[in-house]
Amino acid sequence: MVQVDLDSGGRLRHFRGVPYALSEQPAGPALDVAAIFSAAGLEFSQFTPTALVRSPLGVVDQVQAWKGSHLVIPQTEIVVQVGSWKGQVTEVQIIWPWMIDGAVRGASWIQRTLEFTALGVAMFFTLMLARRNWKVGRVDRRGALRLAIVSAALVVAAWAGSMHPVLTSGMIGIVFEIVAQAMFFGAILWLIYLAIEPSVRARWPQSLVTWSRLLAGRWKDPQVWAHVLIGGAAGLVLFTAVTGLQLTRFAEEGVRPGLWDNYLLGVRPWFGEVSRLLVGSLQSGLLLFLVMCGLRALLRRDWVATLVASALFAAQSSAANTRTDWLITYVLYFVIFVAIIGLMLRLGLVVMIAMVYFFNCMNTLSIGTDWTAWYLSSGIATFSLFLSISVYGFWRALGNRTILNFPRDSES
Repeated sequence: MVQVDLDSGGRLRHFRGVPYALSEQPAGPALDVAAIFSAAGLEFSQFTPTALVRSPLGVVDQVQAWKGSHLVIPQTEIVVQVGSWKGQVTEVQIIWPWMIDGAVRGASWIQRTLEFTALGVAMFFTLMLARRNWKVGRVDRRGALRLAIVSAALVVAAWAGSMHPVLTSGMIGIVFEIVAQAMFFGAILWLIYLAIEPSVRARWPQSLVTWSRLLAGRWKDPQVWAHVLIGGAAGLVLFTAVTGLQLTRFAEEGVRPGLWDNYLLGVRPWFGEVSRLLVGSLQSGLLLFLVMCGLRALLRRDWVATLVASALFAAQSSAANTRTDWLITYVLYFVIFVAIIGLMLRLGLVVMIAMVYFFNCMNTLSIGTDWTAWYLSSGIATFSLFLSISVYGFWRALGNRTILNFPRDSES
C-alpha cells in the first residue's frame, strides 16, 4: 500500500508506504534525500538537520529531519521528516508550523467541557421547545419535513461525491451507515426548525416570507430570487472582507492550513462539494436563528441580542489570531457579524443561506493565470455556477417586468 499526497502544483506533501516483507525486500539504491526534496519542490542545500518534531506514522527503523525556510512564503519555517525501513523510504512528512506539536494549542479540557455542556443544554432546551410547539399545534410540520428530507439528501449526495466506491460486501454497511447519518442530521435540523419557527415568525415575520414561499414549492417566485441575489452579493462582499483579514495575517504569520480541496479531484467530487456546502449553509442559517432566539428570549431586545451574538462569534473567529493587533481584528469581525445578523433579521433566512453559500463557494474558486493547470476545470465549473445562479436569478427576479421599456409609436 502506498499513499501519496500532492499539492495543486504536483509537489510532494506526504508519502507513506508499507514496506515489503523481509523475504521480498528488493535490493535498491541508497536513500536519495535530495530526490525527495526535489519532488517536494524544495532546495536541499537550504535545509539543515534538526531534531524530530513529530512521531513517525508508519514502519521505520531510521528517521531523519531537516529544517529550513520556505522559498516563497515569508516567515514560514518548515520541517521535512523522512523515515525509512531497510533503506527503503516508507514515510515523508512536510511539516508546516501549524502542524508542529504545541505550535497551535488546542482547546483545553475546561474549554471543551464548557462547549459540550453548552451544546447539551442547547439541545435539551431545543427539544423541550419543539415538544411544546408540537403539543400546542404551532409548528410547520410540512415545512420541517421537507427541510429534513432535502438536508438528508444533500448529505448523501456530498458523501457520494467524496467516497471511492469498491464493489465489495463492505460497501453495503457503509451505505447503511451514511444513510443513518443523513437521517440523523435531517432529524436534528427538523427538530431545530420545529423549535425556532414559531418564535421567528412571531418576532421577525419578514424574515420568513421568502423562506415560506420556497418551502411551499414556489421556486420561481421573483422575491425569492431577489433575495438569492442579495445574499449572493453580500457573500461576495463578506468574502472580500474576510480574505483581506486573512491576507494581512498571512503576511505576518505565514501559511495556514487550506480547506476545500476535495472538489478539485473531478466532476463527481465537485458535485459532492457543492452539495456539502449547500447543506452547511442551511445548517448555518438555522443555527444562527437558534442563537438569536435564545439570546432574544434572555435579553428582551433585538439590538442587545445582536451585539452579544456578534461579540461571541467574533471571539470565536479571532480566537486563533496571534497578531499583536488582535483587538483590531476582533473589532472588524464584530462589525462583520453585526452586519450579517442585521441582514438576516431584516431580509430573512433565504438571504442568509445564499450569503453563506456564495462565501463558501468563493473559497473553492481556483482560477489563475495558468490556463493549462489541471485544476482549472473545477474553477471554471464553480465560476459557471455563480454565473448561472446570477443570470437565472436576475431573470426570475424581474417577474413580468422587462429590462428595457421602449415607448410605443404614437398613433397617427
